[in-house]
Amino acid sequence: GGGDGGAAREVLRHPGVETVEMVEIDGMVVEACKKFLPEISKVLINGDDRFSLKIGDGIDHMAQAEDKYDVVIVDCSDPIGPGEGLFNYQFYKDCFKALRADGLFVQQTESPFFHQQLLKRILKDIGGIFPITRTYLAQIPLYPGGTHCFTIGSKKYDPLTVDTDKLPEMETRYWNRELQRSSFALPNFMRELFK
Repeated sequence: GGGDGGAAREVLRHPGVETVEMVEIDGMVVEACKKFLPEISKVLINGDDRFSLKIGDGIDHMAQAEDKYDVVIVDCSDPIGPGEGLFNYQFYKDCFKALRADGLFVQQTESPFFHQQLLKRILKDIGGIFPITRTYLAQIPLYPGGTHCFTIGSKKYDPLTVDTDKLPEMETRYWNRELQRSSFALPNFMRELFK
């Protein structure tokens, strides 16, 4: 997913990143985003030696991949229609298989207000595959409720044990070290939901 190129743009801001491979099912989305969202789609327009784009089905792509990736970021549409297959146990198993021994996976996992049963199922599915599973929150005013969830499945690294003081400072409009720490602090209604 990520046809607008925004996730790839942000990943490529990190100097330690060697390669980014984006798999997007709809080439027309890529072209429309290049035309109408040029600031977000910079990497699609200008390119980057570390970036490659494949137009194809991400579900099939992950089913074929094995021990290939350090990180898998699923920047997908909602779990209806074509996006539904990106929110199931088999897809999460395929992502696990596609990751190297210390790899991690992250997916946008909808609104904590409007998709609670889906969130509960996703956490159970990912938690049944990955040894470390965490949900975190971010403020996204365009999305329903203004707050959105993301769920991490990790083979080795727990985001709660990261020493954020050792992370390099970056010029961003949103992220900072304190925000990273606090994004994993879930409100009581979510803690109750995940019991």
